[in-house]
Amino acid sequence: MLSRPRLFSLIRPRIAFTMRRFLSGFSADGICAEGVDYWSYGFGFFTVYARLLREFTHGRKNYFKRPKVKEIAGFYQKISLGGGVTVSFSDGGQRGRYYPGLLNFLREEYPDAIGPLPPESGMITIMLPLLPGAGLLFIQWLAGWEGSPWGDDILRPEERVLIRRTTSYGFAAKGGSNDVSHNHNDIGSFIVVSGGRQLLCDLGPGEYVKDYFNDQKRYQYFCTSSRGHSVPVINGQLQGHGAKYRSVSAWKDGVFEIEMTTGLSDTRHRIRQKKLLL
Repeated sequence: MLSRPRLFSLIRPRIAFTMRRFLSGFSADGICAEGVDYWSYGFGFFTVYARLLREFTHGRKNYFKRPKVKEIAGFYQKISLGGGVTVSFSDGGQRGRYYPGLLNFLREEYPDAIGPLPPESGMITIMLPLLPGAGLLFIQWLAGWEGSPWGDDILRPEERVLIRRTTSYGFAAKGGSNDVSHNHNDIGSFIVVSGGRQLLCDLGPGEYVKDYFNDQKRYQYFCTSSRGHSVPVINGQLQGHGAKYRSVSAWKDGVFEIEMTTGLSDTRHRIRQKKLLL
């Protein structure tokens, strides 16, 4: 029978390849286009492995030292709009769930990047069914919730998403393109949050059925098409799906400006710009 170190040495290259593929799915600024639930599940498993690998190699192999991993670790805080509400663009949920032990562990790893988070923010208190082994690894980090999620304005350059949080409201808007993972045709969509709920909403994901993941039928669904988002519809023409449907955005002097003409000329209507004054 092979010893555990020997067995691990045999499968480690395959795991390392999987981890590279996993990390490549995130933009450089750590955004998970699929939303918090996907981040909690996927990055939770990644963190379990990264922690065990660091212990097994006595610190010689340490994923947590990578700048991109640090950016990914702060994802939940980046898209929290306060009161347990999260940014729900694409297939993200309006109240994305997280594992409190995981977040507190990440806070200890990156105290300069991840601030305190409130206990009411949609935590999953029972993690064992979804993350086998994570309960034992992260149970010691369950305590210590305090503070406020409010932070500065954030413009995520990779995904072209603006997030603004104040003590009275949260706001998010997106540019980018209509060619992202779990895509919705939603260039220019925005969300306003106050009092722990979305006032101007993004519906988030639809029901996960077969046709929902068929590009020929996906955008017949209300929540994935432009009909289900706070975006212009010019003479009944909706946004299309694909990389050519994209925008250029900028955040300056309290104005988030989204130029949406690129790729939309085939509709014979050009949207000059959409300005949101905050």
